Amino acid sequence: MNYIRIAIIILSIFIFNYCDNLDYLPPENIQQEDSNNNVNNEINKENPFSVKILKTTSGKDIVFKISNPIGMSLVDIDIIGANFDNKIPISLKDIDPINRIELYDIDNDGFEELFIFTSAAGSGSYGNIYAFTSNKEVELTPINIDDFIFKGYFGHDSFIFEKNRLIRTFSVENNNKKRASIKYYYNGTSLKVEHLN
Repeated sequence: MNYIRIAIIILSIFIFNYCDNLDYLPPENIQQEDSNNNVNNEINKENPFSVKILKTTSGKDIVFKISNPIGMSLVDIDIIGANFDNKIPISLKDIDPINRIELYDIDNDGFEELFIFTSAAGSGSYGNIYAFTSNKEVELTPINIDDFIFKGYFGHDSFIFEKNRLIRTFSVENNNKKRASIKYYYNGTSLKVEHLN
């Protein structure tokens, strides 16, 4: 049984490092998602990581290796554009648990951007965004994201796309309002805050 487990781990690492052929991913390590791209944060106890694949509209694969090295409160994620010209992996270390991973063409150029939404463990469930452009599916590079300061911000963030905008809605303790939102637009290098309400 240990030989099988070791073989699966070695095969998964081999596939992640040489992602041109993705036909042999071990099924027990492929992370399942629901119709809203929500991520199941449970990692198989016998396998220290899970693998998730998203396919772009043009058929390119983006592979994610998600692991929980220090418990469920923080995760590490390695990302690679498997069929991209430049297969330079991106690593995010010690980030909050992932709620959703989504591809969305926010600038309507025919190539999707990659968005990773996280939520902190704890009562505030403070949200965070990681975003990447595919550079027309040549290589993944990070997108800068404007910080925002909102008086009374109280977490419990949700994120939706509406046309070429990303809308972030969150709880507030301010002027008897319960929820507020901001809009981001993408200018080619950054997600910029467009509007506060």
